[in-house]
Amino acid sequence: MQKEIAEQTIQQIPQEKIQIYKDYWNKITPKDNEEYFWRWIFAFLSVHTTWNSNVRSYLLLREHRELWRDNKNELARLIRESGVGLHVRRTEGIWKFNQSYLNDSASWKKNTLESWIGCRDRLAERCFGLGYAKTAFALEMCYPTENASVCLDTHMLQLYGFTTESARRKATQYNKYKEIENHWIEECNKREVPAYIARCLFWDEKQRKDDSRYWSYVLE
Repeated sequence: MQKEIAEQTIQQIPQEKIQIYKDYWNKITPKDNEEYFWRWIFAFLSVHTTWNSNVRSYLLLREHRELWRDNKNELARLIRESGVGLHVRRTEGIWKFNQSYLNDSASWKKNTLESWIGCRDRLAERCFGLGYAKTAFALEMCYPTENASVCLDTHMLQLYGFTTESARRKATQYNKYKEIENHWIEECNKREVPAYIARCLFWDEKQRKDDSRYWSYVLE
């Protein structure tokens, strides 16, 4: 595992960018249960797809939310129509989450007795179709400046030197995942930057973007 490059990436973040990103993400942090719900939907739609497709499918589900929130067949139809892929798995995951969230939204949030990693692990076990990474992504969007779990997507794993598909598969095994995650969080704490803010800055630079709004505008 190549820790040095990740450490350099965090240390080289301009201080003024950290504050700009913190201010922006604090501004769009979910204010109520409905906004929190849609962060999870965005995470479900982000699995194995591009950010463009993620945004497109999310906007489609939001536009037609009255059609599918109580109709699984309509949800399946919209997901197929969006072209986001993984239609069966995604429909099942979103539908199960939808039903559970309607019944008990509080159980999908961090409670005061658990750590961020504990919260992520608990919720990952409940999700159909989300692993540790995308469950962490949902928490990142819900608690952008507080959350201390990390979505280790392909780009993050490459940053740590896991450049082949087989190496990345090994890195997603729980003990290795936690090792990488803990390292990123520790280095971010040293720099006094929220783990998600640092990851956003890293991701946006790879996309050659000055901020996150090329995709995050849908959350505003």
